[in-house]
Amino acid sequence: MDVLLVAHGYPPDRRGGTELLTAGLADELARAGHGVRVLAAAGVAGNPQVRDTTVESIPVRLLERPVPADYQLARADAGAQRQLELLIEEERPDVVHVQHTLFLGPEIIGTASRRAATVVSLHDFWAQCPLVHTGPRDHHPVRGDWWGAACFMHYELRHPLQLLGEVARGSLGATVKAHLERPRRFRRELGTADALVVPSAFLRDSFVRFGVPESRIDVIPNPVAVTPPSTERASNSVPVRFGYVGALAPHKGVHVLLDAFAAAGDGAELHVFGAAEDPAYAERLRQRATDGVVFHGSFDGARRDEVYASFDVLVVPSLVHETFSLVTLEAQTAGKPVIASRVGALPELVRDRVNGRLVRPGDGRGLAAAIGSLGDPEAVHRLRPQAAAGVLDLPAYAERLTQLYERVRAKRNP
Repeated sequence: MDVLLVAHGYPPDRRGGTELLTAGLADELARAGHGVRVLAAAGVAGNPQVRDTTVESIPVRLLERPVPADYQLARADAGAQRQLELLIEEERPDVVHVQHTLFLGPEIIGTASRRAATVVSLHDFWAQCPLVHTGPRDHHPVRGDWWGAACFMHYELRHPLQLLGEVARGSLGATVKAHLERPRRFRRELGTADALVVPSAFLRDSFVRFGVPESRIDVIPNPVAVTPPSTERASNSVPVRFGYVGALAPHKGVHVLLDAFAAAGDGAELHVFGAAEDPAYAERLRQRATDGVVFHGSFDGARRDEVYASFDVLVVPSLVHETFSLVTLEAQTAGKPVIASRVGALPELVRDRVNGRLVRPGDGRGLAAAIGSLGDPEAVHRLRPQAAAGVLDLPAYAERLTQLYERVRAKRNP
């Protein structure tokens, strides 16, 4: 089978979660004997250009262009559509799999589906709202054609200087209209796809509320490298080692974790692994860190098992709806219980007092209590035997998608 993957970026230039997943899928499909090509956006300064390259033996066509200032409005990109048309004409793929439409415009979906069987992955809320990371307070009370009114409030009011500039330029009305049209365009384009894929039941239900029929959505969890659970604690001495793995960003709730850890005050240790997206925020974290907190910085994939073996309990204090949580599954496959916010897809993975603890997002006192409840090795041990979760590794994930590809291709060509 010949598969064309379409994404908003591709390694080594972009190494976000979706980009890495796309690259891993491309490698696994090629390893299984399928033909694979990639079309990816690449945000660069200067004049737009198209560049063909090869990444780890995978042919990649990069659409290099500056990122638009109003990229959040997901405007149609005629250039990207034309390049997709040309690539489909050249390669005649059996299936086009759109991994993300960021920097490409939602109309890329219809461009693909008019020419080939098309699968679209929905990894986050981008198709619903410019706020890719939405939290419990980011409601869309009005559905249907007026869904975008809430998007305008969510996004523009978070950027008051930009909003004032639009008022001064007299462009506010056009911006409101663009926000109203944005979800309508996404619904229309998603409706042209042969199948939609989400990583969690939570995200499926969210898109059903958005207006996508549930029957058109397949839930296929993202893959994780499966590691046999460790039978040894990171330390046999009393301080229990808690760990945080992820971006040092406000929406991840790292500041809440540091305050809760200080309040727990039980002599434990907290090891923080991750890169700073905002240096100022990272500095504020360091200033509020107490004794027992160690910042390790980022790490490459080769050290993943070593990192998870270095602590006893993972903490995921997210303040936004996680549509999936790779770090939670990685910790669970390593035999670690998880303390997580009761938000998004996290309750699908963590069962309170069974394989971890769940707390309200942003509830520092509740998080401190959860940390305190696992402050001795015996408490950790009681949860760990039930910590491992059934997950898909990359070959199993690729096989699930291949079955879906076969299904949509057969439907197109009975």
